[in-house]
Amino acid sequence: MGPMSHLNGSQHSMPGGMVGEVGEKATELYPELFERYEESQTRDYNQGDALFHSSLTWHASGSNTTNRVRWAMSSYRISGRTRYTGQANFNTDGLGLEPRKLFDHPNFPTVYP
Repeated sequence: MGPMSHLNGSQHSMPGGMVGEVGEKATELYPELFERYEESQTRDYNQGDALFHSSLTWHASGSNTTNRVRWAMSSYRISGRTRYTGQANFNTDGLGLEPRKLFDHPNFPTVYP
């Protein structure tokens, strides 16, 4: 899987988005995050390792310089009591969810009561 580092505590900051796809650098776009939060020591992960962190945690890995695809899987968990805020998000846009209502949609099944 390769190396990954995190900004410790950054899940409490503003949500950002993917950077680096077209050459952007998070350190240049969001310098305040790197001033406020300590960067973790880079750790190497192996094929088959599992890593859990908040989706709001700023994290990064090095570029894939091989000619092989780097696969990853993401899975999000939220409380069954969570209410939709109406904020734009690629996971919820266009689903017809109502602000301040529970996530009553097949895309958000209850997996543990």
